[in-house]
Amino acid sequence: MLAVSLAACSGAEEGSSSDNENAASKAAASAKDGTDYDACGDGRCEVAVSKKVEFKVDGGETKKKISVTDISTKEVAVECTFGSAGNGGEVSAVVAAGKESALGCQDLDVRISDVADGTAVLTLSPGDNPLG
Repeated sequence: MLAVSLAACSGAEEGSSSDNENAASKAAASAKDGTDYDACGDGRCEVAVSKKVEFKVDGGETKKKISVTDISTKEVAVECTFGSAGNGGEVSAVVAAGKESALGCQDLDVRISDVADGTAVLTLSPGDNPLG
């Protein structure tokens, strides 16, 4: 991870910042709700992420929090916490560029796709796993 950060700061690749911004713009344009994380409040949305972000989901049996804890040109890390202190849990996934994955977070499905160039698309929908 540190090597990736240092390489990004070194300016070794001319225009790489612009390329990342273009990729983020394309992902935001392809995601139905763009970067409007408030659209996820009911547990139904499709949003683009290109930075660390947290947002709450109130739909379903329990409140949940979706966190993008790390994002780079090579991967994205997503976490879903649910329940309350002492009676909750979390699930997480790290998805490499070019791959996709999904999390079952109690009664919420979180699909992680289009991971490339420091962006990803998260699709939230009601799930059928009431136990997490």
